Amino acid sequence: EEANTELQDLKKRSGRTVKILNNMKKRLSGLTSEAKFLEDEIKERKAMLAKTEHDISKVVEERDIARKEHRKLRAQSRR
Repeated sequence: EEANTELQDLKKRSGRTVKILNNMKKRLSGLTSEAKFLEDEIKERKAMLAKTEHDISKVVEERDIARKEHRKLRAQSRR
């Protein structure tokens, strides 16, 4: 009978361990999915940042050209 009690105790422990393991696997899966989502989000935002920085450079360049042209036209109109 003592062996039976011990066997039942081991079965209970084993069942709890399996339950905990399954919960941990489920949690790990959720965290892995979230990490993947966040990595993709970071990549997307880095790409947006690079595009914005490129656009800013173009606008600054165009502004400088426009200022130069403006100065040139003002100088011509004063003659």
